[in-house]
Amino acid sequence: MSVVIIGGGQAGLQVADTLRTEGYEGTIHVIAEESGLPYQRPPLSKDYLAPAQEPDPLPLRGASFFEDKSVTLHEGVQALAIDRAKRKVKLTEGSLDYDHLVFATGARNRMLNCPGASLPGIHGLRTLIDAEALHAALPTARNIVIIGAGFIGLEFAAAALAHGCDVTVLEFALRPMGRALTPVMGEWFAAAHRSQGVDLRLGEGIDRFEPGADDRVGAAVSTTGASYPADLVLVGIGVQPNDTLASDAGLETSNGIVVDETLRTADPAVLAIGDCASFPSARPSPSASGVGPECHRSGPSCRTHDPRG
Repeated sequence: MSVVIIGGGQAGLQVADTLRTEGYEGTIHVIAEESGLPYQRPPLSKDYLAPAQEPDPLPLRGASFFEDKSVTLHEGVQALAIDRAKRKVKLTEGSLDYDHLVFATGARNRMLNCPGASLPGIHGLRTLIDAEALHAALPTARNIVIIGAGFIGLEFAAAALAHGCDVTVLEFALRPMGRALTPVMGEWFAAAHRSQGVDLRLGEGIDRFEPGADDRVGAAVSTTGASYPADLVLVGIGVQPNDTLASDAGLETSNGIVVDETLRTADPAVLAIGDCASFPSARPSPSASGVGPECHRSGPSCRTHDPRG
């Protein structure tokens, strides 16, 4: 028996760990696109960006885990295609057969498509490479504009303040972290960040970016027409599930890979877990006005921050 797990993040490694803990004795392969040991992502927007902090990602599991648990980690390898009939995963380096396949492919950052969004100096933050680029840029940055007042945006705002930067946050919604927090909690966080010096602009999205004298980003122009100086921009407007590989394999996707309450897809040999999965959830529907629970799919955070995004 063989289990192939596509994704070396928290969900994928937990699957491998739990399989061994529960007594599974077959082979386990973990396919991780990034090189090196899989690492924890939350610290990337916190301690990792602190002044004078040396980049040192925290591994999800130590190197000995893979040997001790007889888990084969394929680092720096990408899954290219799934042949469900033959139960085979095509990789950038060879292929693997499976009895069960687990998608733990996570999510990717949503991108802005407004004018100037590709200018140098505009960053996202999801991977270690992203964090390293920001870590290198922060010491010389002066004026920072952050698009999106979610967890990533506000955590980065706090890190940028610690570097002595002037920080402006543009949030198209009327309160920060609106998908995750109640209005009261959102107001508390808004006040807390403003008290520390963050210029938090609610109800104000991004219209375009303008270049500076060096052809890097120089200013962010909001939906109100206001222009904010910016030599560094962070875009944090949510994520989209990495479900293309599953969709190309003929699996149903709907804001993620559609699974049942046991995380199985319509193919009994294929499962999905984590941010890439669209899981059935019984909770009040946003359109039901609180009338009662309505079963619907719950995927990763993927909101429309701005009509231009």
